[in-house]
Amino acid sequence: MIRVIIADANVFAALFQADKLEALFSDQWLEVYITEEVFDELTNSLRRIAREFTDLPKLVRDARYRRPEILADGINVVNIEKEELTVEALSVYYELNEEKVLDLGEIESIPLAINKSATFVTSDYSAFEEMNGRENLPMGCSAELLIDFLTELRKLGAISQEEHDKIIELLNS
Repeated sequence: MIRVIIADANVFAALFQADKLEALFSDQWLEVYITEEVFDELTNSLRRIAREFTDLPKLVRDARYRRPEILADGINVVNIEKEELTVEALSVYYELNEEKVLDLGEIESIPLAINKSATFVTSDYSAFEEMNGRENLPMGCSAELLIDFLTELRKLGAISQEEHDKIIELLNS
């Protein structure tokens, strides 16, 4: 099973537009995590993504609470302040939080990925660079831009080549 930390709401928006978000939640090869901040970006009607994609908040809430009639595996929402972080992950969290260069979703997701030895997925190149530039990451911990993650989903059979191309087209429009 591949453990992934989705670091920003734009990843969800892109998959939602291509009608492939449910495939992500129910994929047997993926264990999906997001932080409370990303969950809020997706479900809070005062936030841009939730306003632009009005059906997305319900789908994300259903995935969080694993409504089995809708989604098999769902997503795991983590409150980073209640998570037992390793010393390394905790120091990264404080460093990023002090710098305030990235959005809070990415600030919380990077240490979570380190803590869970997971793949950090983002559409934000600055966040990707921040994660990818880290030395001594635990085994299994890596960073992928959304476009690379889509290629991985295609290889796993979660999306077809046609769906992959459609999402890329949506991202470029």
